[in-house]
Parts: sequence; structure tokens; C-alpha cells
Amino acid sequence: MAIETGEHHQWQLTWEQHACWLRTVLMARLRNSIDADEVLQDVAFVAWRKRDQLQDESRIEPWLYRIAIRQVLMFWRKRKRGARDVAINADMELPPDDRLPNPAVWVTRQEAHDMVRQSVKRLSPQDREILLLKHVEGWTYQQISERLRLTQDKVIYRVSRARGRLRKQLAALDFQSETGQENEI
Repeated sequence: MAIETGEHHQWQLTWEQHACWLRTVLMARLRNSIDADEVLQDVAFVAWRKRDQLQDESRIEPWLYRIAIRQVLMFWRKRKRGARDVAINADMELPPDDRLPNPAVWVTRQEAHDMVRQSVKRLSPQDREILLLKHVEGWTYQQISERLRLTQDKVIYRVSRARGRLRKQLAALDFQSETGQENEI
């Protein structure tokens, strides 16, 4: 299906009128200019593809807004799915015999690893994010402060607070395993 030049040009002008406020909406939801720009491209693509569904030109703002919100939700689902896949693939594997001659040591380490993973899963998304950036990605406080747009002191405070919450989660899991309780924390 060939696209007429006039139709393409008209759509481009229409998009340029709305892209700025849509980016503002996306920034408010995503809090990151790179992610907002990525989702804005997705919104533009979906809007172009579904432009025939827009019945009333005067209703373009709410139509674009609904598309933007759906794309934000899809973005978070995709990111969460990716994080879950990373977590699944991060499971410890049995090391070679020359590194770990005693199977009991490996089992103990595996249990400790599982307890940490369970505890991290129970943390808030913000606590999980900051701990993963600090300890899994190995970012410095400065890098985290730039990424999250926080002061370095605030990042240090949030990392410390998240570590404290993680310690409480681990202590509660350890208590449950000692007493044989299986209830949620």
C-alpha cells in the first residue's frame, strides 16, 4: 500500500504538534529521558499504524494519550520480564570439583543464595533497583545519583536504608527456616 506524500506530510505536522506534550507525559511516568524517548518512538509508530482508527480529529489528544499510557505499561512489562529472565539465569551452578570439593559447602551456599533472592524479591521496587545498581551492576554512588537524578547523599541514604530492609528480610527468613514456619513475612 503506497502512502501518499500529502498524507505523510500532514501526519508529520500533526505529530510534531503533539510530540512535545506527549514527551512530558512520558517523562512524568518514566522519569528518564532515554526511556521516554524510546517509548515516544513506540507511540509514534503505533499512532501512525493505527491512524485510520481515529474517527474524530478533534479527539486526537486523548487518543494519543491512551496510546502513550499503553506503551508505558508495555515498556514496564518488558523491563520486568527482562529483569526476571536475568534473575532466572543468575542461579548458581555447581562449580567444578577442583573449586568446591565438599558438596555440603555448595548446598549451604545455594541455600544462602536462595534466601537472598527471596528477600530481595520482597523489597520495594525502589529498594531493589538501588541495591541491584549498587551491588549487581557495580555502579558507584555518583553513577547512581546521575541515573536516578538524586543527590549523592540521598543515594547513600537510600542504599543504606535498602540494605537495612534486606537484613530484616533475611533475618525473618532465617527465623522462619529455624522454626519451620512457612508464612509470608
